[in-house]
Amino acid sequence: MKDIVTIIFGDSISYGLYDNELGWVSRLRKKLDNNHFIFNQSIPGQSSFDILNKFEIELKNRYNEIDCFKVIFSFGIKDALK
Repeated sequence: MKDIVTIIFGDSISYGLYDNELGWVSRLRKKLDNNHFIFNQSIPGQSSFDILNKFEIELKNRYNEIDCFKVIFSFGIKDALK
């Protein structure tokens, strides 16, 4: 079976800041099987500009043509403030 790789780019909500269970990404990770790998690249305070600056680098470091690959963007609070 192919591995499923998911990389998540987000802000404090995806990071799990102030959540005793470490946020929705941690909860999702617990429900998935051993063939699913999640890389949480979320950082509190990130905006869409910050995520775009690191997106290509992070993707190149983890992407391969063998695995099923998914990307999730989960941000918006900092952008909404502007």
